[in-house]
Amino acid sequence: MASEMNRNMKNRQFVAPSPEAETLVDLRLSDKQMKDAQKLLAQPKSSPFRYLNHFQLPGDVSNGYKFQITGHSIGEIATAHVYSDAVTGTGTGGDGAPVIIQMITSGGMVFESASQVVRVESGQVSVRETGEKWWVRCAPSTNSRLIIVPRSLLPPDAMRQIHKRACRFDLETPEVQFIANYMKLIEEQRRKSPSSAMDGIAQHGLASLISSLIRGDNEYGSRDFIDPIIASARRIMDKHLLDDELSPAMIAKEAAVSVRSLHRAFARIDSSVMSEVRQRRLQGAHDDLIDAGFASVVSSVAAKWKFSDSSHFVRHFKAKYGVTPASYVRERLKNGEIS
Repeated sequence: MASEMNRNMKNRQFVAPSPEAETLVDLRLSDKQMKDAQKLLAQPKSSPFRYLNHFQLPGDVSNGYKFQITGHSIGEIATAHVYSDAVTGTGTGGDGAPVIIQMITSGGMVFESASQVVRVESGQVSVRETGEKWWVRCAPSTNSRLIIVPRSLLPPDAMRQIHKRACRFDLETPEVQFIANYMKLIEEQRRKSPSSAMDGIAQHGLASLISSLIRGDNEYGSRDFIDPIIASARRIMDKHLLDDELSPAMIAKEAAVSVRSLHRAFARIDSSVMSEVRQRRLQGAHDDLIDAGFASVVSSVAAKWKFSDSSHFVRHFKAKYGVTPASYVRERLKNGEIS
């Protein structure tokens, strides 16, 4: 029986999973199989029990034992939905062990070290460094969302906050909800059009959000929480400023977020997507005018930078710089700022 189960598990390692969710582990253990459960539960690289040893499972398994992981990766970050019946264990992962975040939606878990006991119930989130030696107890019928982050992706100040300790947060706090929604949007986008470029952006954004949560940047909408989306959007804008197709939908697709999330991110800094695009195009037009002086025709500059007509360009230029483009250039020529 053990050899058969090991053969079934052989191809279920969490190595380079596909962008779409897949069932990585689905164990229903009978009483005869309990002696092999400890080895099997620790096998998947995505398992929250991978850094545990000395497993103890409940003695009564007349109804079987269920353990299931369904998940995928976001760059180097592993994320999964986990169901587990009762289990306890102890273990340490050493200096290279990752940071594990678990969002508990039913059941609960207890983490105990030499200096700390953390009880995480349904509706709560734990963040812990698995390099520390922990004793862990998982309650029956525990559902959780699991995130495994290589410590190399988190900055030193965040790692110092959880050095040899675990933190606990409420699942309903805006910061945690933002992380959960961000992952959901990434997963939806990857199912539609997966790409390695999107993975890199998404990984950076998710690591930044987790770092902010650990450090205690608790003001929802703070710069750390907005930057992953806005920074990506701005890079995409700059890349496509001269393209007629530049739009919120195009930016959202390349940034691997929904159009709604993109608009919300800019709204939180009292701006809008196309306002940012217009300001960047105005800067480009300004630079062209300065470089060319009166040799540059306003209408051609307006057309190059995708303003609908000269009057539209002049209106926005005056709103930003206080004078018309011609007056702006003339004043700087007079002051010898340009030649």
